[in-house]
Amino acid sequence: MEEKYWNKKIETMPLEELRKIQSKKLMKQMRYVYENSEFYRAKFTNFGIEPGDIKDLDDFRNLPIFITKDEHRECQEESLRRFGHPLGTILCAPLEDVIGVSATSGTTGLPTFYGFTKHDIGVTNEVLARGFWRAGVRPGETVLHAFGLS
Repeated sequence: MEEKYWNKKIETMPLEELRKIQSKKLMKQMRYVYENSEFYRAKFTNFGIEPGDIKDLDDFRNLPIFITKDEHRECQEESLRRFGHPLGTILCAPLEDVIGVSATSGTTGLPTFYGFTKHDIGVTNEVLARGFWRAGVRPGETVLHAFGLS
């Protein structure tokens, strides 16, 4: 019998349990970006908050917009000047851990670049696998992956 779920444990988890996991991971991520990115640390400081102020998804939803396209482009330009690459101060992982880079098309201006670590790609693959599986795609089938960058 064919499995209905790609990752049954996560996909059938009670919502309350899932929200707890999401909140825990969100808090961990907020600490990580604060500690590892000049750009995000400055954003937190400018908003007068610290990572510990974000305790759940509601706190996160109430944050001001964290980054605009123009800010991202300015950050890239600064990074090119300082480091010789566009990933610079927004990057949270060490540059040597970046194994992939994606970019927007630049239809509204200069393209914006995003670096991905092996972990990032693994997480993306897991999420996409769940979506494709639920859509009925199975191993051996060919799919045109034409989703947007995010």
